[in-house]
Amino acid sequence: MKRSTFGKDLESVVQLARDHVTDAIAERIRKMASDYCEAALGAKSCDLFLYQSIINKPGLSPAWGDARRGFPIRKEDGTLSGLCATCFESKKPLWVVGANQETLTKTDNYSDLWSRTKELPPYLDNLDIEAKTLICFPVPRRGRSPIEGVVNIESELYLTPNSVAKEEVAALSRGLHSLYTKREDNSRIQAQIEDAINHLRHLSGERRNLNLFIAPKLFFASPSNADKEVIGVIRQVLGEFENSINVVFWDEINDTGHIDMQILKRIEESRFGLCYLSEMLGSSPIDGYKDNPNVIFEAGLLQAQQQEPISDLRNWIPIRENNSPPTPFDFMTHRIIYVPRLKDGKLNKAQFSAELQARLESIFESQGLP
Repeated sequence: MKRSTFGKDLESVVQLARDHVTDAIAERIRKMASDYCEAALGAKSCDLFLYQSIINKPGLSPAWGDARRGFPIRKEDGTLSGLCATCFESKKPLWVVGANQETLTKTDNYSDLWSRTKELPPYLDNLDIEAKTLICFPVPRRGRSPIEGVVNIESELYLTPNSVAKEEVAALSRGLHSLYTKREDNSRIQAQIEDAINHLRHLSGERRNLNLFIAPKLFFASPSNADKEVIGVIRQVLGEFENSINVVFWDEINDTGHIDMQILKRIEESRFGLCYLSEMLGSSPIDGYKDNPNVIFEAGLLQAQQQEPISDLRNWIPIRENNSPPTPFDFMTHRIIYVPRLKDGKLNKAQFSAELQARLESIFESQGLP
C-alpha cells in the first residue's frame, strides 16, 4: 500500500476540486503547502514561477505574490540568469547545495545532487534567505494548459535527496502547478458566466425581447392624397398577414399630442416599415408623380431607426411610381417596389399584389414569423 503524503494528497485534492478552485480555495491550499514545506524542509520559500514575458523578454514570474520578483531567463550576454532559469531551460530538476554545506550566498562551488548538472550559474539571493539548499522542479505544460514554469524551494537546512524526497517534491510541484492552472480556469469560467449574466440582464430589459410575445408592428406611411387603388391593394395584402403583424396606419393614429411625435413613437415601436412615397402631380397618373415630403421624412426616420444598434426595426420597403423624379439617394440601397402600370396608366393590380406579397413574405420569414 502506497504511503499517503502531503504532495500526493495535494494532487488528489486539486483534481477533486476541478472547476471549483476559487481564489480563496487556491490561497488556502497554497498557504498549507508553504507551511508544509517549512515544517518538513525548513523552507523559507516555496514558490511557483511561471513562464511570462518580462520587459519583452522570456522570463519567470511568481504565480502568487510580488510580480517584481520576476526575472528574465537569460542575461544581456545570453547566459542563464540563475538556477531557476537553468531548471526551466533544461527541464531537469535541481537539488543544489554548497560543496562544503555552506550558505549558497557564500560560495560559488555548488553541487546538483538530483540531476548532476555540471555547469550551474550563481545563486540569486532575492529574499534575504540564508539558504543552504535550493530545490527546483520543472512543471511543463499539461493537457490543454499553456502554463509552464518551475517550483522553487529554498531551505536554511542542508538537505540531501533520496527517492522518497524526490517523489514528494515532484508531487508537490505538480499539485501547485495544477492548483494554479485550475484557479485560472475557474477565473476564466467565472468571468464568462458573469458576462453571460450581464448579457441576460441586458436582454431582460430590452424592448425587443419584451415584444417577442406580441405581434410585431409594421408602420405604413403614405400621402393623404395617394392613389386609392394602390392603397387598396396594399391594405388587402397587409390584411393577409393580420395574424403575424399589427399594422399601424399613419392616418389612423388618434393619440393626443403632436402628430410628428406620435408618428416617431410608432416608428420606434415598429419592427417593419412600408412607405408609399408617391402622389400625383395632376388628376391623372399620366401627369406624373412626385415624392410626398411628409412620407420622405417618415421614410428617413425608418432609415435612421434601422441603423440604430438597439432598434427593433429589421427592414422597411419603399414603394414608388416609375413616372417620378430620381430616387432619393438615401433610399437607393433599398430594393424599391415600383408600382406596375399598364400603358394607359392603370394599375396592374395582380402584378403589384404578387410582388408586394412576395417581398413581405421574404422579410417576415427571415424574422421567423409565420
